[in-house]
Amino acid sequence: MPEVAAMPLAVSVVLFVATVVGFLVRAKHRTTIAFTGAILAVTLGTWLRFYPAENILNAVNYDAVALLLGTMLLASLAGHTGLLQAFAVRAVRAARGRLWLLFLLFCLCSLAASMVFDNVSTVLLLVPVFVSIADVLDRSPVPFLFAGVIFANLGGAGTLIGSTTNILIGTAADLSFSAVFSHLAPLVLAVAAAGAGVFLAAHPSIWRTPATATATPRTIEVRRAIENPRQARILAGVIAGTLTLLFLHHLLGLPAGPIALLGALIGVLAIKADVDATLKAVRWDVLLFLIALFIVVGCVRATGVLDVLGSELAVFAHHNAKLAVVAVFWATMLGSALLGGVPFVMIAVPVLVGWIPTAGPLSILWWALAIGAGLGANLTARSLTALAITPLARSLDISFDFRSWIRHVGPVCLTAALLTTGALLLAEQCIAP
Repeated sequence: MPEVAAMPLAVSVVLFVATVVGFLVRAKHRTTIAFTGAILAVTLGTWLRFYPAENILNAVNYDAVALLLGTMLLASLAGHTGLLQAFAVRAVRAARGRLWLLFLLFCLCSLAASMVFDNVSTVLLLVPVFVSIADVLDRSPVPFLFAGVIFANLGGAGTLIGSTTNILIGTAADLSFSAVFSHLAPLVLAVAAAGAGVFLAAHPSIWRTPATATATPRTIEVRRAIENPRQARILAGVIAGTLTLLFLHHLLGLPAGPIALLGALIGVLAIKADVDATLKAVRWDVLLFLIALFIVVGCVRATGVLDVLGSELAVFAHHNAKLAVVAVFWATMLGSALLGGVPFVMIAVPVLVGWIPTAGPLSILWWALAIGAGLGANLTARSLTALAITPLARSLDISFDFRSWIRHVGPVCLTAALLTTGALLLAEQCIAP
């Protein structure tokens, strides 16, 4: 077990905590705060000689950055062609004015889209469509706003590319796309089904179909949502091919990041997209935030304290597997809600890497970490997904304050947490030697 020097440990921990507190106080300036923390980490780490330049370069997970960039580019292309909006319009037509069915189809669209695209792009493209339909039907858009965030975060937890936290976990632990999907997608679907039921029970107004509903579907045309039908079909094929390669990337011996970038490049060339417009839609601030935070966390990792925590967790998990699974899941869920999913997962992944295997009985800790981060994002209105549609909510005079958030989202989160805890314990029991 490595020794941990007191001064480097104190400096790195204080720096990390100060950076995360900065995120909580000034969420809009998180990229600037992260870069300030990274600069201080480099300066102090070099001065105290525990964080040399080569460690700084190795601290960044370039595969994670490439994978996130690739999914953002594909989401940008989908937005420009109207591909996602077309699926939303088809859902509206299929509901035939029945508000409860429209709501369920909206949840399904958000869940499925966020398994392929990043959560922020999903809510930005889908939520406005359904909010507009709710306005036409003279019904409150509140359920659609809150459910959009909930089910986008849930869907993102079901695949390797669905959320930033899953990208961080999968690339760091070398988890395959197929492994993440096979382990987490069934759980996500079960939790989503239960969550939709709880949400419908908590919002009885959704069951009441307005008198104007029957005329609404006829006024909506799928073709109007698609900017270029031919480009949309080509892009759908490119995305399908990219997902196929991602399912096979471990067998092909290729990292996931370059595959996502290759899919995005083929998409740009295939539909002859406007490169400037495509790049403009990418959330460069999120990518820069991620890189800077890698450097800050690398400073903590360089002290060796995360290896010590990892070894202690491994010993504890070998003797108390069930308790370890529950502790990791709940700590991740609550920690992600308080600190933010990305900072918490970034500090948790090095604890597990090298000590907790990705195969065998203890591998369930990785799945507990992933699903915990996904559910934790729903406990707070400070997640990237919620912040993305906050301007839309404000324009509709809808508040995302703590009381409103807990009132609308709390029952779903509690149901999801209890169901997931039971599922994880059952899975641990089934794979225990």
